[in-house]
Amino acid sequence: MEKLEIIQELKSVLRESLKGKIDVDKIDENTDLIKEIKLDSIEALNILLMAEERFDIEIEDEDLNKETFQSLSFFADYISNLMKNN
Repeated sequence: MEKLEIIQELKSVLRESLKGKIDVDKIDENTDLIKEIKLDSIEALNILLMAEERFDIEIEDEDLNKETFQSLSFFADYISNLMKNN
């Protein structure tokens, strides 16, 4: 799966998870998901769980941190690496 496809899927996950809290179409790949969208820990965990299911990956406990959410681009690269290693 290409990075842009992963980003589009992540936007879909955000749309489903945040249920109208933000306009996902205004998010670009460099948007800081923690600072700019103000995700709380429950929202972030829900997004991680949905991403695991959507991409058939397992996110390691040590990666459950705000760095994983620094941007859609970083998160997409992280997911891509996990998918390659599966």
